[in-house]
Amino acid sequence: MDLSRPLPFGPGSFDIVFSHLSLHYFPLVRTRELFEEIFTLLKPGGIFATLANTVDDPEIKRSEPIEPDYYLTPSGIPKRFFSIDSMGKFTSGFETLLLDAHGQTHKDQINTLIRFVGRKPLK
Repeated sequence: MDLSRPLPFGPGSFDIVFSHLSLHYFPLVRTRELFEEIFTLLKPGGIFATLANTVDDPEIKRSEPIEPDYYLTPSGIPKRFFSIDSMGKFTSGFETLLLDAHGQTHKDQINTLIRFVGRKPLK
């Protein structure tokens, strides 16, 4: 699915939305839109869970800033790096069930990825 375009689903289409390291390729405006779309796609009481790149990622040191927390990486791919604070702002409409910087992947040694699990309010 091309996340640079509006998601092709109607409001309240899903009970759960899961994103694993996929919401970080976009400028601020599109990133905000994605989080708003995810909120809209969920049914009331629905769960959103995501794992996101962290501002503690050593790749930032080798990257050129484009806008706050958004960089052009050495591979030429723009990438957003999240903090607990920024993830909290993007997910402010959700009831937070988990928000921390203890996520891990098996591909590298980073163990400070941002984890978020939230519930869309019932009303």
